This record gives sequence, structure tokens and C-alpha cells, in this order.
Amino acid sequence: MKLSALQRRAHRRARKDAGMDMNLVALIDVFTILLFFLLSSAGSDEALSTPDHMQLPMAHAEKAPQPSLVLAIDATDITVDGRRVAGVAEVLASPDALIAPLQAALAQIAAATPLSPDPDRATGAPAAKTRAVTIMGDQDIPYALLRKVMATCAQAQFGDVSFAVRRKSMS
Repeated sequence: MKLSALQRRAHRRARKDAGMDMNLVALIDVFTILLFFLLSSAGSDEALSTPDHMQLPMAHAEKAPQPSLVLAIDATDITVDGRRVAGVAEVLASPDALIAPLQAALAQIAAATPLSPDPDRATGAPAAKTRAVTIMGDQDIPYALLRKVMATCAQAQFGDVSFAVRRKSMS
């Protein structure tokens, strides 16, 4: 029985295709693990990473913080975006109402970032232009230090101040 060239080619193709079963079990396992990883990592509540030595105060926070400049205050240092600008002991010992090294660091950042309109909290209408800053302060910092930090931020046109807190459960 002699086959034509076209029939031989079709026969070879049928034989070749018969051995090409695709095993989907391993592929499904990989996608299941990937899906589980993505779902578990997407449920993170914490928007800002808090240093281990800092204990944020508890509050009934309504909304998550917006991305902004992060100013961290712990027991020993004041840092702006991870860079130390002043020591807490020297700031508390100073009689000045403003913190000069913090003001210099904020002025440097302000020169590189544009102003954004700060909505009036009562009406929601745009008011004076300002910059946003999030203060991440340890719950045990003295109020005098916090007052100096906020006054320095306001002086450097960082008037939209938010505080980083740990969310209390609503129960």
C-alpha cells in the first residue's frame, strides 16, 4: 500500500500531535500559589511603615493617609523621609519656637515640590496653597516638641498636616 506524499505528511502530523498532551496540573498549582500570595499581600492595612522602636498613638481613623512627606519623631531623633535632621534633646533645650535644622530641610524639599491647593475643611473649597506632611510621632513625645515641629512645618508652607496613628477597632 503506497501512500502519497500528502497522506504521509498527514500521517506523520497525526502521530506527532498525539504525543503533545499538555499537563495543566502543574500550571494550575503555580497559578493557585501566585493568587494566594497576591491576595494575602494585598490585604495589608498599614500604609506607612513604622519603625519597631516607635509606638504610634491609637485613634479611630476614618481614612488612610495620603502619600506625602513623612516626618518621624521618636525619643531621640527627628527625621524627614528617613534622614536625621535634629535631636530631640537639643530641640527641647532650645528656647526658640522653630527648629532651624528642620526648617532648612523642609525649605530644601519645598524648593523641589510644587504647592498644592489645600481645601477649606469646613466648605471643601480651595483655599491657600500649601504642602502636605505626615507626622509620625511616638505616643510619648512631649507636646512642647510637637508644637515646635508643627510651627516649623507651617512656617515652611507645609500646612496640610496629618498624624500617623494606629487604627482602633470600632467594637
